[in-house]
Amino acid sequence: MAKKSLILLVASLLLLAGCDDGESSVYMVPPEDPEMNAAMNEARETVWELVDQLPELQSAGAQVSIKVPVSEGAKVEHIWLANLRHENGMIHGNLANAPAGLPSWSHGDPIEVPLENISDWMVVRDGQLYGGYTLFAMRDQMQGERRRQFEAAVGLDFPEEPLSLN
Repeated sequence: MAKKSLILLVASLLLLAGCDDGESSVYMVPPEDPEMNAAMNEARETVWELVDQLPELQSAGAQVSIKVPVSEGAKVEHIWLANLRHENGMIHGNLANAPAGLPSWSHGDPIEVPLENISDWMVVRDGQLYGGYTLFAMRDQMQGERRRQFEAAVGLDFPEEPLSLN
């Protein structure tokens, strides 16, 4: 199989800042990146922390999102979803931003994905980030000014490692 670039869209700017214009920062990560793959695996292993509390978190005004792979032909982008709902092992939501290279998909499009296929999850409650495994993986690979710019774009102070909801 030919190696393809995997585009990871960080829509946390939209979710955390409350923007609704569908724009985001784009970060390219190769599909074989071991840190990113480990982060996605950890997110899949812990996603029930979010799913079990989803209605309560939403009712309390927490900002909640799940990142999922979205594809068109051989292209895949991992995009954050908003307006989440869990039903029968499926995550339902709307794309929180417009994909960079998938012309048949738009900001706000509905999508459903099996829970075991998610790429990440995150919650922002009382200014604190929970989950966000792929955000940590991207940030941890950056240094100097690039890292500072990434952290500023996300708009949160990162703890040493992803926090659990439990």
